[in-house]
Amino acid sequence: MTWFYCDMRLTRLSRLVLAGTAIGLVGVGLCLSLLRFWILPELPRYRPQLEAAVGQLLGETLRMGALSAELTGLDPALVARDVCVLNAAS
Repeated sequence: MTWFYCDMRLTRLSRLVLAGTAIGLVGVGLCLSLLRFWILPELPRYRPQLEAAVGQLLGETLRMGALSAELTGLDPALVARDVCVLNAAS
């Protein structure tokens, strides 16, 4: 009787591990989908704030022509095109 009870506990444990793994994978998939389809497409909207923050960090005036964001595999990328750093003399 003891060995049967032990096997039932292992079966429950394996079910819990399998369910936890499935829930974790679904959660990761939802987070990546949220990042790819909701957060990254909205980043170009914040170009003026990003220009101001980076310009303040550099101590210079910064201008960006275009800002885009993409997710390639698991690597998010923020691409700034036509970036100009203007110093006080310009």
